[in-house]
Amino acid sequence: MKKTARRAVAISGMTLAIGATLGAAPAFGFYAWQGDDYAYTTNGGRNAEVCDWEADGNKIKAQYRRDGSDTIKNWWNELGDGSCYPTPEGREINKMRVVEQRFAAPDVEGKWYYR
Repeated sequence: MKKTARRAVAISGMTLAIGATLGAAPAFGFYAWQGDDYAYTTNGGRNAEVCDWEADGNKIKAQYRRDGSDTIKNWWNELGDGSCYPTPEGREINKMRVVEQRFAAPDVEGKWYYR
């Protein structure tokens, strides 16, 4: 077998191995940020973790929308201490942003991120 033919067979084998490992259309997670605070999807997109990494005492929330719904839901992390809280499981989350609540000041809204 010529060198180029062996290379083609090796690349084809890697492609098949990668395809078999990933399976069909995996649901990849995504992140939403506001400063150092963030939320990210887990469990195939059916949950999100809302994480306050600023530890500044300000409450944060994830605003999100699930597949098949136009309703924007809120999930709070009220400690402001560097912790993460998971949302309840449901349909896959397809839109999300993080909002930081400021005392006696306007809230800071992160931009919307999409799956």
